[in-house]
Amino acid sequence: MGLLCAGADYFHGLTSWAYRNWVMLLGALCALVANVGLSQLISLSIPVLVAIYPVAVALVLVTFLKGWFAHPRRVFRGVLAVAFLFGCLDGLGAAGMKMDAFSFLPLFDQGLAWLMPTLLACVVGMVVRPSEKLAAEVA
Repeated sequence: MGLLCAGADYFHGLTSWAYRNWVMLLGALCALVANVGLSQLISLSIPVLVAIYPVAVALVLVTFLKGWFAHPRRVFRGVLAVAFLFGCLDGLGAAGMKMDAFSFLPLFDQGLAWLMPTLLACVVGMVVRPSEKLAAEVA
């Protein structure tokens, strides 16, 4: 009940929709998920988790390396976008789709196709220093 009320309060603050409506909607969604069954729920969540975990790992990485970037905001966006894109490929593979076209990627067979492109994007973010004129235009 606490999570239901907290969620409804949060979404009510974001939108103009009534708090009561949010409680009803979130309650119905919770009831639907609860009746799916644990095995079904796990089988549905695995591809999503496989797609999201590269982003979480990349976020930790770029947070530790923030001081090395000339423009951290741009590097964060770029690295996380690369991690998400390649994480989605792994997620689609975990969902059962044939992803043989991407088997040329390093560590693809281990479900780590996202690792090398994400590290490369991180290194590019550390190495590339835009000119002062470009930096002044962006700021």
